[in-house]
Amino acid sequence: FPESKKVDLSLKVCPKQNSHGRLEIDVADRFGYRPVRLAFTEEGQLTADSGADPVEVARYQPGRWYELSLTLDVPAGTYRLSIDGKAVPREFTFAEHVKSVERLSLRTGEYRTEPTRATPRDLQPDFTTPNPDEPEPQATYAVDDVVITPTAAITAAK
Repeated sequence: FPESKKVDLSLKVCPKQNSHGRLEIDVADRFGYRPVRLAFTEEGQLTADSGADPVEVARYQPGRWYELSLTLDVPAGTYRLSIDGKAVPREFTFAEHVKSVERLSLRTGEYRTEPTRATPRDLQPDFTTPNPDEPEPQATYAVDDVVITPTAAITAAK
């Protein structure tokens, strides 16, 4: 979406399970910094990061649609969250400082930072998956009606 200082964002998510699997929803800048982080966790919790701390905002049930609405204010470094039209009664602080946002990321599993292309192969820790032949239980998340409305888009100088 266009690079913005203020954004209204909404989407619907239907987790098909709440005992395994993880869906992370991030709003990011062009460099990949993630000031806004939501997660449908393996423990059946919907969490939102406030600063460095994940905060449980709701318990979720499998097979039910949840409408999430976010209002981001980059200059203030804060965001507000509503679930099914009901505002969560707190303001969340960004997990990382950014000058603007322009990306929505939906990811199953936790965010990974290693290994990188710069990590020497002989110094890498063991990144192998334990029990690679054992299938993981399937985790499914349906996503619908993604609407992103920049309310303070940054226009490029021409």
